[in-house]
Amino acid sequence: MSAWMKLEPTRHQVAIAGVVSDAQTGQVMHGAEVKIERGSTDFERWLNLKEMQYRDRFRATGDRPDRKSVQLNPSLSLILEGDTQLPHLLTYTALDGHFYFLDLPAGVYTLVVSLPAAGTRYGTVRVDDLEVTQDSNADTIKRGIADIALPPTTIKGRVIDAQASTETRKIGVVMARVQVEGGQEVTFSDRTGQYLLTGLEVCQKPSNHPSASPKPIIKVSAQGYQSLSAGVWLSQGEVKDLDFSLTRT
Repeated sequence: MSAWMKLEPTRHQVAIAGVVSDAQTGQVMHGAEVKIERGSTDFERWLNLKEMQYRDRFRATGDRPDRKSVQLNPSLSLILEGDTQLPHLLTYTALDGHFYFLDLPAGVYTLVVSLPAAGTRYGTVRVDDLEVTQDSNADTIKRGIADIALPPTTIKGRVIDAQASTETRKIGVVMARVQVEGGQEVTFSDRTGQYLLTGLEVCQKPSNHPSASPKPIIKVSAQGYQSLSAGVWLSQGEVKDLDFSLTRT
């Protein structure tokens, strides 16, 4: 009898579990999509059985006409995308950032974690070689644990005083206002002049205008200093360093 058939009588055991957090702030993330991209042959058979069982219940979901889904339980969904012959199994993180998959066949799995609702504000993380094993004697599952840090599209750096700084010592500007021009993203530099802007939208660099000015535009202002702006091209999930040197008025 194959491993997946042995697991059938054992229900409601957590096979894969973990928590998704923001790679920059460490805060847990609600609503992150966790998809099993790859599994063992037994897992593919298991998926085929589920697809046959729920075939008449697949329905289009939201604003994704190419995606059909069926809810297996309150936390798990089977997803059919486009002409994919084999459905995907996915779940979403809870309010505390945790996720889990139940009753999976033993094998090695690959997870893909993303935050589709955030557009380009977060990158995607792939987790390979996540192993789920079964104790044949006790008929229990040894779960795979995957704690995932999702990278936000980020600009960080330091705001310094141009006059007070030297080659060997940089004097930070405290409480400098750093914001995305035309956007709502804003932060303030700390006591050493360090700042962090996370979860930023990516502006695509136009291929037909290679000399176009970089976007977004980051504007820095502080009391007693001249304001300064700079543009930068970003990639999804990238951390870009951008320092500013302010001149006193």
